[in-house]
Amino acid sequence: MSHLVFWPLLAPIVLLAAAAIAIVRPGRRPGWYPTLAEATALAAFGFALAGLAQLLFSGPATASLFKGPFMLAVRLDPVSVTMSLLVAFIGWVVMRYSRRYLDGEAREGRFHGLMLAALAAVQIVVQSGSLTLLFLGFVAIGICLKKLLLFYPERPAARRAAAKFALVWHAGDVALFCAAALFFAGTGTVELGALFQTAGPHLSFTGHLAVGCLVLAAALKAATFPLHGWLTEVMEAPTPVSALLHAGIINAGGFLLIRTADLVQASPGAMGVVVALGGLTALFGAVVMLTQSAVKTALAWSTISQMGFMLLQCGLGLWPLALLHIVAHSLYKAHAFLSSGGAVAAVTNLRRPGPIAIPSVANVLRSFAIALVLYGLVSVVFSLAAGPKTPQALAIGAMLIFGVAYLVLRIVDRFLPLRVSSDAERIGLNIAEHGASSALLDVLGAMEAQAARGDFSKPLPVEPFTEAGEMASRYNLVLDKFNSEVRIREQTANELRDARDAAELANASKSQFLANMSHELRTPLNAIIGFSEVMNGELFGPMENERYKDYVGDIHKSSSHLLSLINDILDLSKIEADRYELYEEELEVLDVVASCERMMRHRADEAGVNLTVTVEDGMPLLSADKRALRQILLNLVSNAVKFTPQGGNIELAAFMEPDQRMAFRVSDTGVGMEKKDIPVAFEPFRQIGKDSSIYSTEGTGLGLPLTRALARMHGATLVVESEPGIGTIITIRMPHTRILHEERRIAS
Repeated sequence: MSHLVFWPLLAPIVLLAAAAIAIVRPGRRPGWYPTLAEATALAAFGFALAGLAQLLFSGPATASLFKGPFMLAVRLDPVSVTMSLLVAFIGWVVMRYSRRYLDGEAREGRFHGLMLAALAAVQIVVQSGSLTLLFLGFVAIGICLKKLLLFYPERPAARRAAAKFALVWHAGDVALFCAAALFFAGTGTVELGALFQTAGPHLSFTGHLAVGCLVLAAALKAATFPLHGWLTEVMEAPTPVSALLHAGIINAGGFLLIRTADLVQASPGAMGVVVALGGLTALFGAVVMLTQSAVKTALAWSTISQMGFMLLQCGLGLWPLALLHIVAHSLYKAHAFLSSGGAVAAVTNLRRPGPIAIPSVANVLRSFAIALVLYGLVSVVFSLAAGPKTPQALAIGAMLIFGVAYLVLRIVDRFLPLRVSSDAERIGLNIAEHGASSALLDVLGAMEAQAARGDFSKPLPVEPFTEAGEMASRYNLVLDKFNSEVRIREQTANELRDARDAAELANASKSQFLANMSHELRTPLNAIIGFSEVMNGELFGPMENERYKDYVGDIHKSSSHLLSLINDILDLSKIEADRYELYEEELEVLDVVASCERMMRHRADEAGVNLTVTVEDGMPLLSADKRALRQILLNLVSNAVKFTPQGGNIELAAFMEPDQRMAFRVSDTGVGMEKKDIPVAFEPFRQIGKDSSIYSTEGTGLGLPLTRALARMHGATLVVESEPGIGTIITIRMPHTRILHEERRIAS
């Protein structure tokens, strides 16, 4: 049949082809790729079904590529078809679940690609017909799964789990490689069918050593005791990864033993080791699982126990039962992991969990005896129909009785009640069976009624000198304290609300007063400034005394300073009163910055500081209020001139940042500020360290508050970096919406 197409082999091919698409769509919400990933997994399941039909109509077959130790062979037989169907079905379910679970994750596309690649590697392993292909498939599984475990690389627990997994898994790969090398050295082939025929029932020393390596590889990949630790720490990966790992990949160890069953059972020592290791792991995992409170952790320990039980079946030579165990456990564990979130939510939503059924010892023993009788009858019927059973099969059946006994107990309870109802347990037998009244139950009912209404204003009635009355009395004390606290909190909330309203009214009145007063003061000040300019220019004749000219200059300078102060107060008051309006226009940044340079150049030269202005080439237009933007830059440069000593440097720069936001930066080598003083500098009428000589300069403390207010009106951010003795850097970043690139200008 080697000339025919192996339909199951098409499954890993299409999975790998779909996984490759993740290279170009690795990020968040990669369009149609999640749907394609699910469809590909479903197609793989279709190819597995086609393989089943091919096996039924054409029988088992083997196909190979290359010779010697590099032989790559695939097999079509009941084991490979069963495992291929199982892997394809679980893979499709997990990929379907992943579409919604991973929706919106930063590396969503990469996750789907890695999941498809992992499924392809598992398909290659279950169809392998040579040790070389088995080894390559296991290595590929390890690589893919490690990357999936590191889907959240920022989590330390995820990195630790991935490192432990890689160490144990690849140690198993090394053991499998050694087994393949030893078998090839002893028999000259790595093809499994030829190995079974060549090695025979009597293994050489090399054969026993190779089987030992196979058992070691299986134990490492099945997370058996004491190398189980990594399996309980993989919960930091997404739930679909946990489901795929516990429902599919963890079965690799058992599958390896089943695939090489003829070789393993030829070594009695290896079979004994598998029995001991499997039994110990099953018992250890089951006991620890009972102590776990977290759902996923309990499921992980359940997997460890189940893998031990499956190895025990292999060690007893019950290979078909072990394969059936793999199928049943995979389907159950996939459902358990994928539905664990819903189960936790359902339990959390229960207001009060019901009582737990704890049957008596006599009932348990009775049910166990019934289950044992049923098992005896079934085993007798099967023995008569199919011949006597081996001791191993009878031992496994006896172990299964422990699980069947609980099911029998539940069935018997339906027809012959072994316990009272849950409601009867809750309220007591006297009430349930005889209709008796209970004062305690009445008190509890009254409490529940208050909780349901949300009204705790009325106390419960108290029956004196009774247990129920004492409970009601103490409950009323708690209610009284609770209601008192509620009243105090309501009163405090009302007082705070009144104080806030009063403060807002006072602030509005203050802003209105300042705005009105500023208007009243600006008119005479403008006249004083105008007349002083006329007198200083001696338009109507010279002033005879030179002192008068000096006085006129002082009057002009002081009046201009006072007018600037009033303008700042007026602007700040308008902003606080929400009456400041921006007159936006398309601005050339170079023109605005050059205007600020002309206005500040003379002042910088008088202060003896170096003023440098830079504007990046090709700056786009800016939509802003020209006067407000110029005021922002003038305030920042003026502040820098004030607090930069002679010989210092000041830079005014305009540039585009990497995220395409326009930024203005004013930096100086002045006195700088402590980090704790920066908020103070942005409070109106506040100046830092007014008593210190390094800050003793003219100013009203309005420049920075007004600058921040104007920047916020433009939707800009203001960032301050300062260090005493080093200097200060203030950066204004404009939002993207105010940047007018060429296409936006054309559209507008």
